[in-house]
Amino acid sequence: MKSVHFLNGQLVNEDDLLISPRDLGYSRGYAVFEFMMTSKGRPFMLEKHIDRLYRSCQEISLNLPWPKELITEWVVQTLKANESVEGEKVMRVTISGGPSMTLSTTKIPTIVIMVDQRIPRPSEDYANGVHVLLSEFQRYKPQAKTNNYIEAIRQFNSIPNDIDEVIYHSEGMVREGTMSNVFAAIDGSLVTPKTGILEGITRDIIINKLQLSVRAEACDFSVQELLGASELFITATGMDIMPVTKLNDVPVGDGSVGPFTKEVMRKFRSFFESDLW
Repeated sequence: MKSVHFLNGQLVNEDDLLISPRDLGYSRGYAVFEFMMTSKGRPFMLEKHIDRLYRSCQEISLNLPWPKELITEWVVQTLKANESVEGEKVMRVTISGGPSMTLSTTKIPTIVIMVDQRIPRPSEDYANGVHVLLSEFQRYKPQAKTNNYIEAIRQFNSIPNDIDEVIYHSEGMVREGTMSNVFAAIDGSLVTPKTGILEGITRDIIINKLQLSVRAEACDFSVQELLGASELFITATGMDIMPVTKLNDVPVGDGSVGPFTKEVMRKFRSFFESDLW
């Protein structure tokens, strides 16, 4: 069964999911988005995602004419229209500047809500960990989740196929992955970068919701400290908690998924499947 999507107030099928090539999201890259998923059919942390969507718009001065409650209603409406699609779903909400022949935005931006079946990552990735590379780069407006993935696309079209993520660093400090936040076990502490990043929903849950044996803290750390980490994992809505066992072609710690990482994976999964959110 094909998915049903939402475009500017209307439910449409895949063939009618069309925007103007003059839309500033297409012609100038002026757009933000949120990516969500369902747990037991419910949109996971929907309020948090909508809040961040609005913050992203504010960061790039993209004016929204709709209240948060209405966009939330549209997401739920679109999800319900896809009940015939099997399994858990993923949703992407994109808001762009609207059609314009200049650099001026329109009064009513373009909004698209897409729903698709969730395709989970291979189980062996979670059991064995993945490989990542370091790259020097700082995203423009890192607090905004924009559609500007030029550097990420450039990187992934030039790196080996066995690399799952690229971790950015700038001025000697670790920042974030192309699509993820970074956590590392350094000198017995579990830390995640604090500045120059997009603050992820999964990241926030680990810091503020999970009762861990070692408290996860947001504090900046250097590339050299990361290279000496005993454990490393990345987090994102689409992957949950993903262990990293090789960094720059060198094993992280002893090259296996470590105890901190396993604890976070277990407790996040319990939270995700619970009614606590």
